Amino acid sequence: MDEPRSVRVHRCRFIDWTPRAITAIAFPPRALPTPSKGKQPEKETEIKPGYMAVGRANGNIELYNWAGEGAAQAWILHATLYGPAGSKVDNLIFTLRHPDSLSLTPWDTPPLFSLRLFSTTSGSELYEWSLSSLSITRTLPSGGGSIWSLAANPASTKLAMGCEDGGVRVVDLREGELALERRFDRVKPRLLSLAWGPPVLKPKADKRTTNEKESDEDDDDEDEEEEDPWGDTFLITGCSDSSLRKWDVRTGRMLGRLTLDKTRNEPTLAWAVGVLPDGTVVSGDSMGAVKFWDSGTGTQLQSLASHQADVLALIIGPNGRTVYTTGVDQKITEHTLVSLPHQPARWVQTTSRRLHAHDVRALSIFPPMLPHPKGAVTLTCPVLVSGGLDLAPVLTPAAPVQKTDAHGAGAVANLLKTSKAATWAESWHRRLPYTRRGEMSVLRKRGWVVCRREQAVGIWYLKTVSEGEEGGWDKVLEMELAGQGNLVCIAVGEPGDSQPAWLAVSDGGEVKLWQLLGEGHPLISKQKEDIRPKRVKSFIPTVVEQLADSEGTLGASALVFTPSASHLLVATTPSCQPGSTILFLDVADLSVVARLTPPKSANAESWISEIVVSSDGHYCASLGVAGLINIYDLRTLKHYATLPSFPSHPTALTFLPTSPALLVIVLANNTLHSYSLQYRRLDDVTKRSCAALSARLGMRHDPILGLSTRSKPEGEGEVFIWGSSWVCRADLMADASSTVDEPSTHRKRKRTGNPDAFNLALQSAEEIPPLRVETRYKYICLVDFVGGTKSRAEDAMEVDEDGPMKEAQEDEMKEMMVVVERPVADVLTEGPGAFNRKKFGT
Repeated sequence: MDEPRSVRVHRCRFIDWTPRAITAIAFPPRALPTPSKGKQPEKETEIKPGYMAVGRANGNIELYNWAGEGAAQAWILHATLYGPAGSKVDNLIFTLRHPDSLSLTPWDTPPLFSLRLFSTTSGSELYEWSLSSLSITRTLPSGGGSIWSLAANPASTKLAMGCEDGGVRVVDLREGELALERRFDRVKPRLLSLAWGPPVLKPKADKRTTNEKESDEDDDDEDEEEEDPWGDTFLITGCSDSSLRKWDVRTGRMLGRLTLDKTRNEPTLAWAVGVLPDGTVVSGDSMGAVKFWDSGTGTQLQSLASHQADVLALIIGPNGRTVYTTGVDQKITEHTLVSLPHQPARWVQTTSRRLHAHDVRALSIFPPMLPHPKGAVTLTCPVLVSGGLDLAPVLTPAAPVQKTDAHGAGAVANLLKTSKAATWAESWHRRLPYTRRGEMSVLRKRGWVVCRREQAVGIWYLKTVSEGEEGGWDKVLEMELAGQGNLVCIAVGEPGDSQPAWLAVSDGGEVKLWQLLGEGHPLISKQKEDIRPKRVKSFIPTVVEQLADSEGTLGASALVFTPSASHLLVATTPSCQPGSTILFLDVADLSVVARLTPPKSANAESWISEIVVSSDGHYCASLGVAGLINIYDLRTLKHYATLPSFPSHPTALTFLPTSPALLVIVLANNTLHSYSLQYRRLDDVTKRSCAALSARLGMRHDPILGLSTRSKPEGEGEVFIWGSSWVCRADLMADASSTVDEPSTHRKRKRTGNPDAFNLALQSAEEIPPLRVETRYKYICLVDFVGGTKSRAEDAMEVDEDGPMKEAQEDEMKEMMVVVERPVADVLTEGPGAFNRKKFGT
């Protein structure tokens, strides 16, 4: 095969998409051990990573899932939960659903259906999220103003909220409830942080005494009390008046006050508190001090000046012998409990690392600490996750120092595979990408780049040299939208040369449709005032009127136009009626041509995160958040096929411009599969090429974010694969000329199939062909192609040329690659400056 010719690339850094800061990080809790009734306690096993939630300053919550066993990509973005407009995630908590009936051990990873997710914003309401429909299912007003802090007890049966009025509200979570149970006595200061004390096992005698003392309570409450074998000891709150307060959980009264150091002019703020398994209280305050307290006597045990500015976050290691703190000075400090012969154990500041360029707002650790003497972790490598104003979650192995032999045996393996060392002081960290696929799209004929933000849409036009001496780009439209939630999805349609383009957006609760009209020439508007968006106000009433089971609303989780822009596909949200259905709409008369629904299954009512359409408009494929892929025939308007389950979760889909059509599936562990729509099975022709690509890309830490194809590819199977820091070009049909077995044309087959159907291993390492991966591009948001544009190099957009170009090839090279980048330095320059305390001589 001939070497592929060079591709001209536009590097676009002028798109003003602004990702938001990380404000909260949460892992699911570990289950408390079941009280042994003559049985041996559960034996420790290695804990497998599961889900992780990251809250952003725009109110969105990102749900991550582990890429798979042995995968180098660690946590991969699984889904995004879009929050209310203008909100910010202040607190984020996972709890177990029905913990008594789950039969989980402290070493088990809770499945997604067994988890409940709660969040608070700067308002006075507590939100509970559905992890299947990705929407808010219930809200609970605090009754005490803004919620400043939130914490769940170790048994996952109660939530505590620290409110603006100085009172703690306890929320009952048993049996799936969400109701206020008790309010503690009020105090004057704000309750900035919360932590529960370690649980205690209730003796039978104590249960009888408790029932006698509380005989006036309802019988249901007594039954639930007896069913729960664990009891809460106390609650610690960090306050805004230079103090910590200890509370009795049963009576709601204050048991004691722990006083912090303070200056003359202003009080000290206790931004973070925690409780160790032995009951020791840890606090981090606005003076940069980390203090350890005896919870029984209320006396200060130790005080360490670990930071130069406010301590904003604190997390306790899974063994209860390490504490990590961070804050405004960007440092993450490790504190370790050190035992010396003939001396009491003391806390020592062991290591500080600066892994961030701005304030660090959130800390969490996997596996989380279990406040129980039998909950220590020795077989699993802990991973510390931190995040803040520099946008990206940072993962760092944090295994304790262990005794090893000369060959390194005896220590836990680095879970992230970043280095051989796994301790906090010596390991290498990793940054998860903050760029997202789906935030931007292009109109190839017009040369437009469309960007979606929380409540706005921007369009840029890539000029050609023939349009004037200035060349470059111009912003042609900025639309500020009003809605109750952040924008979930966006789609642009590009019809023929004499027709205006279409724009469709949805915030999850309503779909809006516009025509993008131009003065004089509807194809390309050359001036900013030439584009005039015209909203189709009759869109929702007309469509809803045709749906008999509709409740008057139409929200979408995914939108896409057909290649001719004559039809719009709308994937409805699970909360709508009909839910989790693809509506095939004719944009000319807004008629509902068909309702595409998958066969009934356990995951049929899940959130549809992506829809792709083949280049000829014959097929479309949908990807659900549960990993289910369905294919529909848009000519017969019927369900065509359901793909079998893959070894890892699918993350992206694309159709190759081949005949017959091929669907390329990207999995979370950076492996690729191609599905033949003609034979309704995995394609044998491209299997070898997919194996080679998977072998190369599977070793990369950055996950695959998307795939792009050209309108006129050099090869039938040419595809451009890209991540946040790399782009590569491959031809999946490179081995099509080799001899392959003709696929069977029998349509009926067993779903279980061949156990080696997904095995992409090659025979030897020599069979893996070389693959060029371009790494000059960083923080990539989009890789796509536009046609008919020749741009000049400017400050904000430079033109790269990967080889000499002949005059005879100019017509063929008109279709150019657009690479949109959003460097973190450009984003941080728009916000406040980072903390910097000058020292002598600087």
